[in-house]
Amino acid sequence: MLSTLRRGSGGLNDVSIGDIKTLLQSQVDPARYPAHHQLAVWLHHRPWEAGNAMRSLFDDVDAHAQLWCLMAFLPSSLSPPVPFPWDVLHLLEEFTARFAEENEAEFFHGAERGVLYSLGGVSFLPLGIRYIQAGGLDFPFLSSLLTLSKDSPEKFALTVRLLAPVGWFHPRECLNFLDAFLDFKQPLHARTLETFANMRIFHPGIVDAHLQERGVDRGVQHRIKTSADLEQVTYRAHLISTQDVRITSILLGSPYGAWLTDCVLPGYLDSKTPQEAAHRFGDGLFETLRQCDWHLKRLLGLPD
Repeated sequence: MLSTLRRGSGGLNDVSIGDIKTLLQSQVDPARYPAHHQLAVWLHHRPWEAGNAMRSLFDDVDAHAQLWCLMAFLPSSLSPPVPFPWDVLHLLEEFTARFAEENEAEFFHGAERGVLYSLGGVSFLPLGIRYIQAGGLDFPFLSSLLTLSKDSPEKFALTVRLLAPVGWFHPRECLNFLDAFLDFKQPLHARTLETFANMRIFHPGIVDAHLQERGVDRGVQHRIKTSADLEQVTYRAHLISTQDVRITSILLGSPYGAWLTDCVLPGYLDSKTPQEAAHRFGDGLFETLRQCDWHLKRLLGLPD
């Protein structure tokens, strides 16, 4: 697997789904990273074959590993972006719908442990980004969930909140979509206010203008401006950006990608505990994260 990642190639015939399954079901994140990265590289080079190969994998693993599978569908920031064929987008819809039906708590609130726990409710993020990349689709899967939950304010608000991570990267598409489902003249649920607040962290001008144009009460606007958990949300966005940096670097064969495949990932797999892996690579990874602030800003459309 590591030799395939070093080549940054599709490698669909070189690594078995069984190997991927074994690593994804490990109890520690360092062992999951190579499997997740390999899935992402497969999906970039050979999306339909990789997606079909992942069917049996998705059937055989637990909810935590399924969420890692979904996150592999996130596009890299390679320019120009490579949109999925329609049949692969529908396959991602199918996986996301199954995850929502079979693992409702994880779908709305996120994983129960590990790095994915730190990300919060990101199960809709890959599909949401892929919808937009495919040409601005109006989030049909989420639209159906909102329609079905309209008589349950709590579940409706939880469904709205799934858009927040998508809104970190594409705020206008998310805000315009919500216009069809929200009555801004009525009190908004606390989780809905949280959704706007979290998107506003990265796009204050866009969110403020949108709310003002809809005549949202000034008191409500003030609550949105002051209620976001800035540290938590920026940390989550940074983790997503770091994942993208890793996958893109491997695909490009950059020096950072070579360091990952030749040093970091083998070291993770050789380490006996997560603490040992963190001790061996923590300082280097921290320095890389610090230097990647420019990448996060570019990804979010912020000035350097």
